[in-house]
Amino acid sequence: MKRKLLLACLVLGTWMLAAAVSAQVKPAAVQTFPRFVDLNGEWDFTYERDFTYESTPRRSEDGPGQIPVVPADKSFVAKMPVPGYWDDHLDLLRSTAFWHTARFNPGYRRLEFPLGTNPPDASLLYLLGVGWYRKTFEAPPNCSSCLATLRVGGVRLEAWVWLNGKLMGHHLGHSTPFEVRLEAALKPGTRNTLTIAVANVREEEKATELWYLGSAAQGYQGRSAGIYRPVSIKMTGDAAIRSCYLRPAGNANRILWLLELEGRDAAPDAVIQWAIRDAENRSILGNGTVPVRQASISWETPAFQMRPWSDHDPNLYTVEVSVKRGGLVLDRHEQTFGWRLLERDGTQLRLNGQPVMLRGCTDHYYFPLTTTAPEDVSFYRQRIRQLKQLGFNWIRFHTWVPSEAQMTAADQLGMMLQVEGPRGFGVEEWTQIVKTCRTHPSVVFYCPGNEEMLDDEKIGFLQKLAALVREHAPDALFNPQEAMKGVEYQLTAGSKDVLLDPFPHNPQRLARLRTFSDVFGAYLQGRVSYSSVRGDWREFDRWLAIYQRPVLTHELGIHGNYLNLDLEHRYEGTRIGTDLFASTRRNLAKAGLLSRAALYYRNSCAWMRILRKHAVEMARKSKYIAGYDLLGAFDQNWHRSGYPSGIMNEFFELKPEESVSDVRRYNGESVLLLDHSNRRNFAAGERMRLDVLASLYGRSPLREGVLRWRVVSGSNIYGRGAWPVHHLRNGAIHPLGPIDCELPQVTKPAQLTLFVQLEGDDYLIANDWDFWMFPPAGTRHVRASADAAVMRQIGFRYPGLQSAKLPESGGLRIVSAVEADTIEHLNNGGDVLLLGHAPFPALPTSFQMSMTGRAAGNLATVIEDHPLLRRFPHDGYCDWQFYSLLEGGRAINFNDLMVPFDPILEVVSSFKLIYKQAAIFEWRVGNGRLLVCSMNLDLTDPAAGYLLDSMIDYMQGDEFKPRTPVDRGTLSALLERQATNTSAGR
Repeated sequence: MKRKLLLACLVLGTWMLAAAVSAQVKPAAVQTFPRFVDLNGEWDFTYERDFTYESTPRRSEDGPGQIPVVPADKSFVAKMPVPGYWDDHLDLLRSTAFWHTARFNPGYRRLEFPLGTNPPDASLLYLLGVGWYRKTFEAPPNCSSCLATLRVGGVRLEAWVWLNGKLMGHHLGHSTPFEVRLEAALKPGTRNTLTIAVANVREEEKATELWYLGSAAQGYQGRSAGIYRPVSIKMTGDAAIRSCYLRPAGNANRILWLLELEGRDAAPDAVIQWAIRDAENRSILGNGTVPVRQASISWETPAFQMRPWSDHDPNLYTVEVSVKRGGLVLDRHEQTFGWRLLERDGTQLRLNGQPVMLRGCTDHYYFPLTTTAPEDVSFYRQRIRQLKQLGFNWIRFHTWVPSEAQMTAADQLGMMLQVEGPRGFGVEEWTQIVKTCRTHPSVVFYCPGNEEMLDDEKIGFLQKLAALVREHAPDALFNPQEAMKGVEYQLTAGSKDVLLDPFPHNPQRLARLRTFSDVFGAYLQGRVSYSSVRGDWREFDRWLAIYQRPVLTHELGIHGNYLNLDLEHRYEGTRIGTDLFASTRRNLAKAGLLSRAALYYRNSCAWMRILRKHAVEMARKSKYIAGYDLLGAFDQNWHRSGYPSGIMNEFFELKPEESVSDVRRYNGESVLLLDHSNRRNFAAGERMRLDVLASLYGRSPLREGVLRWRVVSGSNIYGRGAWPVHHLRNGAIHPLGPIDCELPQVTKPAQLTLFVQLEGDDYLIANDWDFWMFPPAGTRHVRASADAAVMRQIGFRYPGLQSAKLPESGGLRIVSAVEADTIEHLNNGGDVLLLGHAPFPALPTSFQMSMTGRAAGNLATVIEDHPLLRRFPHDGYCDWQFYSLLEGGRAINFNDLMVPFDPILEVVSSFKLIYKQAAIFEWRVGNGRLLVCSMNLDLTDPAAGYLLDSMIDYMQGDEFKPRTPVDRGTLSALLERQATNTSAGR
């Protein structure tokens, strides 16, 4: 019995011991990785004006240069949220002992117009120095063999990391997340102290450099510092997935997988388990295992009939990857994947084998309500939806890298992206940018910068960056620079390296860039931006042939409109505030023009609308242009202290008279184009003969279709036609034939609209253009005299004009300049039509409106409801019928004239540097009457002849009643000033 009892106790004891061992082993055997420690929320915080460094300088792999000294525990007297920016939480710091030492950017000054002729970027005060963050956390027990990786979503601009007093790593740059391994100092199962120093200052020798800048660190946001994205610690087994990247394997319908592991031994006896799932229903398309033989692993699989990702169909799939050993999951990773292949085909681009036209916009990093970029996918989804609705299919991020939230939204909705490195980055940060963005199918271009000088040294650096893109993201394309300074513009005068044909360029540098570049962001001599009214697609074709690559036009447009003061209240309570609007109001009020601000805004939007359409259509006529980035789709007002340039305002709301359908007529995937000159004016009875073209980029050719057109004025149809079209391939520009319409004889001018529509197969596209027709000018006798300069220009058209002065005191004189006898004639009751500007101060005019943000140039025109121009067709502003009248003309500057400003045709300057200008106005001078037209009266243009007729008729009729009295002394003083200036000029 005792033996049986002893045996039973032994069995029971053995079972209990086994159970106890099993209880201890089981958690380790079944525990799964990864596990995460969430470090978001409040951190202890302190601040220093600058670093205090260790007394003994040392250089190590832990950090560059001298090592900062961590402040004492008692210094952490404040709190700071993570993620967050210091400048959004200054109230948390104001009651601290260190607040009196706080310093801010010394270059800040409050916005107050005028700001000179070259306005700087707008700015705000931001805290400058070093922010110290400290947080304690509980490390999981039983993790002595685990890997612990700190992931910081982003800092501005530089960071050092300590764990339990040991320096663990350093990161320089604000564009990407970064990771730091912690297990060497981690204490499992107990409290650990993590310290992160974040700085937006550097060593003194860097203080004046634009280091690590770009649009995300300029303007209102400036170098606002902080840990601005989430922070966490990832715990894994003794191996961890460092990165996972999938791409099409060559041109075959296969996928190449690239996996990077890290760990103490990179788990050589482990296996990789992978799966691809449908993102919507989670069904498995394919799965398998791969043995781990080294830290970097690659393998190929079929594409499992995945549908390609494109701007039309943003098909996404879920990729799951696990590292396992003996049934234990060491690490697990999940991400989305889109099967996408963008390739260069000669001078074209093909997306998944289909030709594609990139219709892009420039994003300068402007977020009016938050100042800094939100981290909300839904926010970016809404913005991208609105851009796609307007026809855009790619975004160029001007010298900044979009966030994970932005790239995720673009992946989901089918928006292609170009990311750009900030100014001053190095190879290490460029590699981080490429590896961060390459998992997103939306990222199709990598570009190292904007408008930097490309000398031989810089080109050598770009070649290294291109090689890194080939190595780490070969499914994307490389754009060496946005606008190639030193290659296609800003060349060394007289250099033997510069060729003048077909335009001034450096062929050696261009050839070198061509060896490693896929596309070029070409400047096009400013002919789609600074001087877009001078753009000529035939000239573009001649120029761009030398590039031998697809060309994406650099910053098409850059047209500017007036500031909309109605938006001021939307900025109340924001960090940006209302200074831009308040300063504009004060500037306008000082000039006595505040009441006209809404009119100026509306009319400037109209001018920008017609110029934008013209510039986009001109670019799309060129066979070498594969895309464009429009500046802008929306306003971005930190740049140059006010940068209204968009189809939409900064809140993504369409501007006056803009509509989705109108924008898509020229910004759609496929569009109809018209080969016409800038002059839109025809004489009555003239023949209108214009060629129609089609830029087709649908997913299939057009086999059979019909082109229809009609010329309409109100309810009148002056011409119409239709004809069949056949076999038009997609991805090309096709001439479709001429519009041929004989205009009627009319006695009154009229606005015409040409409507064109192409329909067939999957295509239904339409476009329209406005023209004007005028009755013949100068066919009747008039009772007037003209000086010799006027006679040379218009005398042949007006047989009644005589160069000799009329003897009587009354009568009409037409002069090219006001002189002493002109003043006498006016004083005696005569009438004078001045076709010129002397002796008035005047500024040049052009149909090219001012570039956005600039203080010089003009933003709008205003035509008053006045008897003179009631018979001249217009909508209250100068449309294309005024092209030749404004181009090469003048506007009288009233700033220094001590007379009321009462224009008939006003030319509106920038709101930043205000000039009160009139191109047509009238005065009462003594007993006489003066009408001034300083526009360019080129009488080969039917509109100019009709305007001259209208002025003469008006002056000889009963409605000529100028309401502004001016004494003869004012004109005499102007003559004297002119004589003085002429003498001084000699």
